[in-house]
Amino acid sequence: MSKIMSKIMSKIALSVFALAVLFSATSCKKDKTYNLNLSVTYKVDTEAFAYNQVYTIGGVAVKFTLVQMYLSGIHVEDDNMNENHYDSKYLLIKPSIASYALGELTNKEINHVHEVKFNVGIDSATNHQTTDMFNARPATDVLSVQNPAMHWSWNSGYIFLKVEGLVDTDGDGTPETATEFHLGMDSYLQAVALTAHKDLEEGENTVSLNFNVAKLFDGVDLATEYNTHTMDNMPLATKVKANLAAAFSAN
Repeated sequence: MSKIMSKIMSKIALSVFALAVLFSATSCKKDKTYNLNLSVTYKVDTEAFAYNQVYTIGGVAVKFTLVQMYLSGIHVEDDNMNENHYDSKYLLIKPSIASYALGELTNKEINHVHEVKFNVGIDSATNHQTTDMFNARPATDVLSVQNPAMHWSWNSGYIFLKVEGLVDTDGDGTPETATEFHLGMDSYLQAVALTAHKDLEEGENTVSLNFNVAKLFDGVDLATEYNTHTMDNMPLATKVKANLAAAFSAN
């Protein structure tokens, strides 16, 4: 065999080997199963969150007895904008729940989460489902009739964000006046996008987020602005909605 033919055959062999390695690596990647979980840790600025603990927000003493919200439209993206959607997932986020299972990543191109995106609230179609559809949901469903605290009625839809507690309105440092922030209606759905930078390993993976309750009240004087059920005080509801995205951060 001539030297030229020998070099050609060597190059062909190297090319075949490289293709085999690439195919093997790609196959291994596609054979891996990545399950994704979402955790949301509540905070009040730098302090840990706890019910019935007195905090100072904007110079006003406040304590919380209930803070929870719906997340929907959840999806993740890698650096190349490959996406994995969890469109059927609706999460009721509470301080007492450490982690929420999203499920398997079905897009096998993704092995790194660059961004996580979601909505605070419920999409319009689900928000305006019929009475029969609403009543048919099983008790284990976070959108079921068994969870009336987060639903006004089948006609007006779900409460996207609910914050309740007591605030100090007389300036003595003791929260004594009931406060309620109940945000709903289609126009109050709030999109959130966060950079996460999470390398995935085979099996279980968790994307960790923080939710700073104090951020909800930027530009709000809690001593005088402490009640909205959306329709009865839309300017205040709009203020809180405008703060929602900034209240989230990724670890």
